[in-house]
Amino acid sequence: MYGSAAGALGAYLLAGTLQTMLDDVAPKDPLVFAGTAVAVLVAAMLASYLPAPSAGKTDPMIVLRDS
Repeated sequence: MYGSAAGALGAYLLAGTLQTMLDDVAPKDPLVFAGTAVAVLVAAMLASYLPAPSAGKTDPMIVLRDS
């Protein structure tokens, strides 16, 4: 939660530096910030959800013994 807030604040403060690279989007557009946050959240959820079933089937003692 704090990391997301810090990242959003940093992105908001540094958005002006991207102004020369953006053509049709205002650098501090709230819709763009929200869309980016949702896209990153979906990517993080998929990255943790997809390997979870196979990790749940693995015996913990085998994993601990191999490490």
